[in-house]
Amino acid sequence: DDIPESQRITFALARGVLLAGMSAALQGYDHGAAAGALFNLEHAQGLFGQKEFSPMMEGWIVGSAWASQIVGNLAGIYVTSPRKALILATTLEILGSMLTGCSTTISAFICGRLLNGLGLGLTGVAVGQYTSEVAPPGVRGGAVAFQETNFVVGALLGVVAGKHWVSADGGWRRVWGSPALIAGLALLAAASTPETPRSIFKHAIWEASK
Repeated sequence: DDIPESQRITFALARGVLLAGMSAALQGYDHGAAAGALFNLEHAQGLFGQKEFSPMMEGWIVGSAWASQIVGNLAGIYVTSPRKALILATTLEILGSMLTGCSTTISAFICGRLLNGLGLGLTGVAVGQYTSEVAPPGVRGGAVAFQETNFVVGALLGVVAGKHWVSADGGWRRVWGSPALIAGLALLAAASTPETPRSIFKHAIWEASK
């Protein structure tokens, strides 16, 4: 009862943190699913009949998304609000996952992975920023730590998905394509969440300066 209302974990705060956390879970999923999806791509039903890849290509298949995450991280600097960054990130993740899962050539596959990585990189910046800006100081540490929990849960789900479809025909399409559904839900969630107080204040300052 001694805790001020402004420092309490409210339903609105919990909802915003949870919805933003869906994007963090997508990051973890990609890390956890990589090994099982790559094994299926090579040994069960290859991409366009190609069932063997050089070690360099194996690394690029998995690492292309992680490499483009760096670009996504840097791009997050130029997005005006974390909410807009989450909306852009989940849109890229939808497009990237769909292209990856439906690709018939290695070029299209890599393009899909690169798009997905851009979205994941933006997510890495936006989730922490959004959470820290909507959470009051007294609960900010727990709210940010919750996103790390979401990442780990996403990685666990990725491992489970990779193991489940590791021997299925075209299992890699399901493993790398299914995040489009989760990203779609995350997009709806991001669109329904309010702007952070800091973003609203910055916008008001900008409008007043005109």
